[in-house]
Amino acid sequence: MGNRAVITASELRTSGLGIYVHWNGDIESVVAFLDVASQLKYRSPDTDEAYAMAKLCALISLYAGIRSEAGVGINDISKLDYDNYDNGVYVVGEGWQIIDRWGHGSKPFKREDVEAARSSHLYFQTVDALILALQNADPNS
Repeated sequence: MGNRAVITASELRTSGLGIYVHWNGDIESVVAFLDVASQLKYRSPDTDEAYAMAKLCALISLYAGIRSEAGVGINDISKLDYDNYDNGVYVVGEGWQIIDRWGHGSKPFKREDVEAARSSHLYFQTVDALILALQNADPNS
């Protein structure tokens, strides 16, 4: 049981690099992670998938904290819990935008869902926590 999702840049449903998120897989959290990655000018997954996914995984891990129950992993999506009955799979493309969503538990992807997520309290709470975590992690900020 959790609030699970997989985030990938692969449009294939059978393979590709993915990030498993056990506790923060709701659309509000995922959109916040992607928006912060964009604001930090991380390379977008459409230009450098391996680098982008590694940086996103680090960002999500920073948010989740380094603890045994954090529930963040990276692997080929075929080896991740992508049919999790919580939030399914978010496919990320150019500019850190969600371009598709699939899997058990997910709703069909609609751009309006992203815009609604950006106006939620959870989105702002997640962005604020990420900014604070980043400031505490970087002694030069």
